[in-house]
Amino acid sequence: DLAGFDARTTETAIELPAGADLDFSSDTIVEDVRALLETTGTNVNFEYIRGRGNSAMTRPTSHDFVRFEKSAGGLTATLNEPNLQYSLMELHKGHGPRIFRTYQIVAAIALFLVVIGGLAVGLLARAYRRPTIVSAAIGTIGFVALASGII
Repeated sequence: DLAGFDARTTETAIELPAGADLDFSSDTIVEDVRALLETTGTNVNFEYIRGRGNSAMTRPTSHDFVRFEKSAGGLTATLNEPNLQYSLMELHKGHGPRIFRTYQIVAAIALFLVVIGGLAVGLLARAYRRPTIVSAAIGTIGFVALASGII
């Protein structure tokens, strides 16, 4: 719950053909899932499959995705339609489209270079050297305290 908005998905069961089965560790899992979803008339655009044990899901999960579960009763599938809050959280976690993940990496590198550049300018300019060292020391101590769980 963030600012009164819940991150949630609307789940709809997908009726699978009798005897439908998937091998989540197969090299052809993406093609197998596409073929299975085509037989059910479910139109979901996905890039890859994330599998864990007896469950798998299509990715990215920042837009409509399908979750598969294997049990003694057979294979079940649900169509998940995320709301805006859920989609944004999935993007933040890196579960979005590959192009967005690439953008996140480029933005992170650019931000890192901006910080390092600012630190270099602050240390090279005599008038800003002391404030830069104090700010960097306080920031580093704060970061270490937060990362170690002290704060």
